[in-house]
Amino acid sequence: MFRKIHFSKLIFFIASSFSHEAFSWELIKVNGRDHVRIEQVAEFYNLGRPVSYGAGQITMAGATSSLTFSIGGREAVINGVKHWLSFPIVESQGVPLLSRTDLSKTIEPIMRPERIVPRRLVETVIIDPGHGGEDHGARGRWTRDEKDLVLESAKHLRDELRKENLRTVLTRNWDIFVPLSERAAVTQKHRNAIFVSLHFNHGGVHATGTEVFAIAPRGAPATMQSSPSKNDYIRLSGHAFDTHSVLLADAIERRIAPLHGKENSRGVKKARFHVLRDSWCPAVLVEGGFLTHRSDATRIARSDFTRKFAQAIRQGIRDYMNALDGRVSYTASTK
Repeated sequence: MFRKIHFSKLIFFIASSFSHEAFSWELIKVNGRDHVRIEQVAEFYNLGRPVSYGAGQITMAGATSSLTFSIGGREAVINGVKHWLSFPIVESQGVPLLSRTDLSKTIEPIMRPERIVPRRLVETVIIDPGHGGEDHGARGRWTRDEKDLVLESAKHLRDELRKENLRTVLTRNWDIFVPLSERAAVTQKHRNAIFVSLHFNHGGVHATGTEVFAIAPRGAPATMQSSPSKNDYIRLSGHAFDTHSVLLADAIERRIAPLHGKENSRGVKKARFHVLRDSWCPAVLVEGGFLTHRSDATRIARSDFTRKFAQAIRQGIRDYMNALDGRVSYTASTK
């Protein structure tokens, strides 16, 4: 048997973070964690009833939005972009359930970005080229070292953002090593900023595609963890901006995924990397492909790739700003 909890508790939770709309959410506690019924998620976002339960998946779609969940898994597709949930979709008495954490920290900011509060302007973009100096980062057979590729990409991104009349700050302008604590500390010096850390990946020979990381919510495991640890309940500076960060990650991954084929997108993931947990503004870490994958690396080695990478990120940042302002619907702004 599962225990039902009065919906007003969840109304307060959502209202305090996103909106003041009342909705009769029914909380269901499973394994000590609050969940909501998937059917209520579909109702709340005007997606109709879930239309498919095939192959362990639940799919629902409205006029402009769609959600797909995997029963027993943590993978979801939100408006066409893969996301990794904090907790798996569970079933209780045959009813599929989504964790309350994932509803408020992943689904809501992507589905209704204009309702995220506080509304944060973007005046400055802090661009963080990873690695540098003696830290070469990822290395492969087919292209330059990661530290050089991300610095070149960062300078292209700086030039692209200046066209948008945005102020830019680079955590390093040349081939030097900057400690992680100093990179995150830059965020304390700028108001109305976002932080974008640029990287390229290293993995097995079959690992391919792009991915973007945002901070894991408080009390939730990172994507690579199966369950939260005691330290995951510690409140970090990055948690003040976690809904903004997941929206920014979604917007950027949506734009950069086609660089290596959308089918190869590794999606939006959650982590507690130093630059995510200690930033005092929305922050993401962007992985632009694998230097250890022949196709990815060959593409990255082309003379125009770092510029295209930067242009895609710039478009993602613009989509993020538009989504927060409500000037253009989120799905429309990324077509």
